Amino acid sequence: MTSRSTFAAIEKMVPPAPFPVSPFPFWRQIEDALGYRLPNDYRKFIDIYGDGSFAGDFSIRYPVRHFNGETLVNLTSIRPSEVWIDESSIDQPEGTLILWGGNGSGNFCYWFVDDETCGDPDSWPVYVFSRDPIGEEHWNRFYGSMSEFLVAVLRGEYQYTKFYYTNLPVRWHLEGDYENDFGIPPGARFAGVGDAVQWFSDGALIPVKFEEAWGGDQEFFLRTGKLRTLIDLERGADSGDSILLEGGILSPGMAYSVHGTVEIVIEDPMRRVGVQLVCDGSKIAEFTLPSDDRMRIFERGGANWVPLQIESEVIVPARKSVKMDLRIVSEPASPVMIGAVELRITGVVGD
Repeated sequence: MTSRSTFAAIEKMVPPAPFPVSPFPFWRQIEDALGYRLPNDYRKFIDIYGDGSFAGDFSIRYPVRHFNGETLVNLTSIRPSEVWIDESSIDQPEGTLILWGGNGSGNFCYWFVDDETCGDPDSWPVYVFSRDPIGEEHWNRFYGSMSEFLVAVLRGEYQYTKFYYTNLPVRWHLEGDYENDFGIPPGARFAGVGDAVQWFSDGALIPVKFEEAWGGDQEFFLRTGKLRTLIDLERGADSGDSILLEGGILSPGMAYSVHGTVEIVIEDPMRRVGVQLVCDGSKIAEFTLPSDDRMRIFERGGANWVPLQIESEVIVPARKSVKMDLRIVSEPASPVMIGAVELRITGVVGD
């Protein structure tokens, strides 16, 4: 099976998390820190899937961790003599085992590296340690690459598949450094700017300002230990600030949940007024006041107001960005009175 067909098989069985990863891992720095090159299929897997596990159980180890400002190597190397047992089902080889995957039940996956293969990581064989339900331990060599081993496990073709995951259906669970201030999904709150009451014409954009922001690109933080925000304001020349949403670095991108309210005056119940959610100039959702909606109307300052509910989702592909605005719609065209504006945006992490 070729590398391309192997990854096509993995992605078909277990698609990457429908959320965000940031610049690709800085592999040169990572491999310098490790002291050796890594197999290309492992690098490709991390580029596509990021840090996580199959079914929340079978984890693929991320190459590095960041803790208290330090970069820590996360791929551990051991001598076979440190873990081998006399009853092993294969002979003990002479070389180094590098741990790249496993689960909490004591089942682990290694690459085997010796003097002959150290310069060619794509030739590293996979050695597997499995512990069955009655406590018996098994060492086995898998004749194939890491990605080919994953295909065999996911298809149930590997004899010890049941030791690696038990949760069905098998999905990719993206993980991150949730213990750190910035290791959480991105989110932000926005409010309107200017006077408490403003008039806008049909097609005008409603300016907003930051109230609060949190989190960022989890995968970028995991790889670099630095904060990279994904929600920001971009100043426009004429129409004020647009909200800038980025897709992060993990394929396939970020899904943003958008919720909020816009207070709007109803002068004519037969008139169509409301707000459009616009991304890069194109309407993706529209929220207008139905002529027969009386339940939410309240009186203030001699006018009838309605808190128009905003609820939508914006998908931003990885390594892309979009500009998002709230645009007034009024038919027939005439000025619209707008009061308080509140908007909350949160990045949705898929599993």
